[in-house]
Amino acid sequence: PIRTFKYFENFAENKAENESFLSHLRFIVFEGDLSSLNSFFEPPVDNPQTCPRIKRALTMPPISIENEKKMLINLQARAEQRLKEYSQSYEKDLDMMKSAKQLTFNHCNAVIFRMGEKKVILT
Repeated sequence: PIRTFKYFENFAENKAENESFLSHLRFIVFEGDLSSLNSFFEPPVDNPQTCPRIKRALTMPPISIENEKKMLINLQARAEQRLKEYSQSYEKDLDMMKSAKQLTFNHCNAVIFRMGEKKVILT
């Protein structure tokens, strides 16, 4: 299943959501013995062979410098790929908003939303 995350500009106020986001990214790029990560799951997995498939919270601090670098490089690559998938640039959206009289209410909201996504990726 695909997980969605909220990423907040003010990290201190929303630390739990951001830690969950970063924990999952650390887990995704981890290359090693997965059993060594068991202590980061709540509740912990006693026996992976007989483990019931229940939702487990994952809170994983940085494991190593290498893993943290891989996680951040992976995040940057995905953000850059996402930016390339847009049909037009942030600047073109901005120009479109300047002539917003030609846009419907829904189209205007879609452009604002799209610009917000692009701004997060670009900054």
